Amino acid sequence: MSKGLSDKQIYCFMDYETTGIDTCVRTPVLPIQIGAVFADRDMDVFGEYTEYIKWQELMWYEKWPDTPALGDTARAAKVHKIPLSDVKEKGKWAFQVRQELTSMINSIKMGIGTEKRPVIISDAPNFETFFTEMIYGSRQNRDWPFYYNSWSVYPLFQIFGVKPLYGSKPHDALGDAQLLHEGMKEVWEKAKRLKML
Repeated sequence: MSKGLSDKQIYCFMDYETTGIDTCVRTPVLPIQIGAVFADRDMDVFGEYTEYIKWQELMWYEKWPDTPALGDTARAAKVHKIPLSDVKEKGKWAFQVRQELTSMINSIKMGIGTEKRPVIISDAPNFETFFTEMIYGSRQNRDWPFYYNSWSVYPLFQIFGVKPLYGSKPHDALGDAQLLHEGMKEVWEKAKRLKML
């Protein structure tokens, strides 16, 4: 193991598609698709993860229901364009997503020889952390594999003149996470040119 490798930080660029469109975490919405890009300090990618997430509350319906109990599902479906049948048939239960995410994180940590937990980075970090907590049960869960705090891309995007999300988002969780990563990669390259790193 090379010197300093044990100090390597993992960055997790994360995005969710959900049953609602309100980014206020108090609204009753469910995450239905997760996208995550794991990278190092130089923005080299360790791996990517994406999955549909199914919930018992959705299994009773044939199409997106019009019920405030799940958020504004009709408007959300126009944005993410994910058929409910895909979530129900291709999706995995939250505990399965939790197991897969944790396994991937542990493999990355072992591969680079670090004990540091990945930092969730997002354009709406409270939103992403809230839904990740839904998958894990709580941030207090002993299996919580992420750093205790999440970071927003926007302050750095503004400082370095990076166009947020490069225009319109594809509203695919992995595609959006990849855009966040690309934006931060541009930040890192500009910072290096300015000898700030």
